[in-house]
Amino acid sequence: MAFSHYHGPAAIDALMRLAVDADPEVRDWATFGLGTQQTVDTPQVREVLWRNLNDDDEDVRGEALVGLAARRDLRVIDHLLAQLGSDCRVYQLDSAEQLASPALLPALRALEDGLRDSEREGYWFGRLRSAIDACSRASPSDAQADR
Repeated sequence: MAFSHYHGPAAIDALMRLAVDADPEVRDWATFGLGTQQTVDTPQVREVLWRNLNDDDEDVRGEALVGLAARRDLRVIDHLLAQLGSDCRVYQLDSAEQLASPALLPALRALEDGLRDSEREGYWFGRLRSAIDACSRASPSDAQADR
């Protein structure tokens, strides 16, 4: 966690090494640090995040997804679309909001339409609404800009 607060090359290198550690908790925190706390966007950082997008650990996968979305890596849209179902977590909703792609709107709206009235409140629902709002504001040309 400490490396997340330093922005020099040594901290980034350490986070990249820790993001592929054998311990899933270490990978989780390092992927969070690399993907969310750091803003460095290099091919090496994206490579680690892409690797962790397929990790065995759900939290590591979620942090990698958020990190790629924060870097506007639109290659994750198809991956994200496959995860925007009734069991999606805040990772997916935050990623959709950061990507702000109109391509995500049908899945997000379908998710909202499938909710019961009692589910239309709380933090998760607020994140869903934020994702829908961000994707609604984006123009169709934005969806292709970073691909």
